[in-house]
Amino acid sequence: MRRVPSELDDFEFDLRGFLVLRDALELADVATLNAAFDRFPDLEVGEWYGGSQRRDDHRNTGLELHNVFDCGDSTFDLLIDHPAWIEYARLYAGEEGTYVAGVTIDENIASIRRAGGNHPVHSGGHDTPARTQYRFQNGRFRCRGAHGGG
Repeated sequence: MRRVPSELDDFEFDLRGFLVLRDALELADVATLNAAFDRFPDLEVGEWYGGSQRRDDHRNTGLELHNVFDCGDSTFDLLIDHPAWIEYARLYAGEEGTYVAGVTIDENIASIRRAGGNHPVHSGGHDTPARTQYRFQNGRFRCRGAHGGG
C-alpha cells in the first residue's frame, strides 16, 4: 500500500531527523530478505560477491556488504522504490522541482552486526561535509548525501 507523508510526519522528521515507518514490510518480505542474507558467501574483507564488496571499515562493525543491489540477488530490488517509503524518500531526500529531479541511491549496504559491534558516528560533527547537511528552505526539505539523505 502506497504511503504518503503527513504533516505530523513532516514535523517529527524536522524535529528528530528520522522517522520510524512501522509495518513497512510484510513478514513474508522480511523472511525473503533474511534468506538472501543467509545466502551471502563467507567473504573476507575486500572480496567480491557479484558487484558487491565486503568492506568492514571498522574492526567492531561486523559484516558490511557494500553495493548490495549489485550482488546478483534480485531479492533486494524490492527495497528500491517500495510503496511504503518511496514518497517519503521523494519528499525528504529527493530533488523534485529542481534541475536534477528524482531520488538517488547513494549507498546500499547490507550490514550484519555482531554482539557488541558498532559503527562510529559519521563526519564527526566538527567540520561536517556539505553532503551530510540538512535544511528546510523555501518550503522544501533538503537532506543531502548518504547516511540519512539523498
